[in-house]
Amino acid sequence: MQDGKNLIMAIVLCLLVVVGWSYLADYMGWVVKPDPAEIAKMEAAQAEQAQKAQAEAEAKQKAQAEPLPAFTPAPGVDVTVDAPLYKAVLHSGGGVLRSFELKKYTSGLDEDSPRINMVDPQTAAVAPLGLVINGQPSWSTGKWALESDSGVTVAEGGKGVVRLVGEVDNLRVTRELTFNSENYLISEKVSLATLGTDTRSVRVRYTVAADTSNAANTNYDAMRVAWDNGGSLGEETSTDKLTKEGVEASGKLYWAGPMSTYFLSAVMPGDADEARMVGRMQGSVYRVALEPKEVVVAPGQETTLEVSYWMGPKERKMLAAVSDQLALSVDLGMFSIIAKGLLWLLEFFQQYTHNWGLSIIMLTIVIKAVFWPLTAKSYSSMEKMKKLQPMMANIREKYKDDKEAMNKALEYYHGEKSDGYTHFDGHTEIYATYTHTKKYTMMLAHHDLRVVHVSTHVSLREACDRVKKDRVLDVIRIANAGCKAIGIKEPKLAVAGLNPHCGENGLFGREEIEE
Repeated sequence: MQDGKNLIMAIVLCLLVVVGWSYLADYMGWVVKPDPAEIAKMEAAQAEQAQKAQAEAEAKQKAQAEPLPAFTPAPGVDVTVDAPLYKAVLHSGGGVLRSFELKKYTSGLDEDSPRINMVDPQTAAVAPLGLVINGQPSWSTGKWALESDSGVTVAEGGKGVVRLVGEVDNLRVTRELTFNSENYLISEKVSLATLGTDTRSVRVRYTVAADTSNAANTNYDAMRVAWDNGGSLGEETSTDKLTKEGVEASGKLYWAGPMSTYFLSAVMPGDADEARMVGRMQGSVYRVALEPKEVVVAPGQETTLEVSYWMGPKERKMLAAVSDQLALSVDLGMFSIIAKGLLWLLEFFQQYTHNWGLSIIMLTIVIKAVFWPLTAKSYSSMEKMKKLQPMMANIREKYKDDKEAMNKALEYYHGEKSDGYTHFDGHTEIYATYTHTKKYTMMLAHHDLRVVHVSTHVSLREACDRVKKDRVLDVIRIANAGCKAIGIKEPKLAVAGLNPHCGENGLFGREEIEE
């Protein structure tokens, strides 16, 4: 009996301890109370997840009850789009381009010169404008049908539409391409719907390509892969790197594609955030694939993506009308402020002459007129200098062994006997004086060759005396910086020797060894 009482008392004491400890811990603040805001946030997340699960379940039921309309693939045919600025041919089996001929641009000056074709046979072989869906090339693995006419004519001020429907990777894919009459922009809507009952994650890559024939392939006009990442222009011109490794970029990619100085084939995603670009060279063709972030396609629902393409010349006004980022493809270099002004003036003349050659002549006349005061002063100085040349030649001969006396005598003629004019050896010195340039040299240009001088407008004897290590090094640095300033990214420099065979180890002179 006593044991039973003891058991009951022990149980009561345990309950008192448990209950009392809870109140004591709560009173003393030993137990952290959950944040009401966090509780509400968790409850909202649970409710959202429950709604999402319910929506997916309803979508599955709807997909089972209302399947997508039956799709019947058709044999591929060529679809021709005839617009005022171009004539495009694409294949209905996936929508890849076979040809994109520019009507206002020819490969030569002759009237019968062939038109520029942005998609020549080599480029068409790699399927530009094709979609890669979840790693599968839609033009070769999918089944397609054309839902528009095989011949589309785009009138002035109008638009033309080509609509394709296909099945790729158990997805229903609809491509609606809109061709513009006023520019070289192709706008596209890509609609995706799953054919199954499960939610799908889908990755879509958009592709463009261009052949090396779109450029002259010189330092001034080289083919390259270019892209705009967050408003910054990126380029890769090395054919060796593009062939062996390729180039990649990721981030906020507004556009990417192969381009030359004058033509551009670019893809512009509707959503530039978290996009990825891959560029490679295959044979003579530059290929670019741009992939935005993946999208989720639920059963019974349709997901629509937007993308645009530019296939044509880099006309600044047209590019700027599409987007400011696309206009960055025209890189005017470090002197862009001056270049923009000259381009504006050139385009102004062209509006009235309708002839670029005549416009260039008129621009040249304007520039000559602006610089005429400086040119006239130079001519006047040269005439006066001719009168002093005989006396200066006598001074050089008289003091040939005394440099200090020669310089003082020459300074006298440059000063008191100069009639108040400043002596310049040539136009290079004039520009250096008026631009306050301390280190300078003359550069001669011909095609891909640039030549810079260690000495200019001095006698052969004095030219040899000026060949000093510091001077040669200064000229090398000036030449390297100058080449980069005019767009040569990696100049290759060669230094000519003073003596035959650079002295042949002292056989023909020791200046190269000692200096």
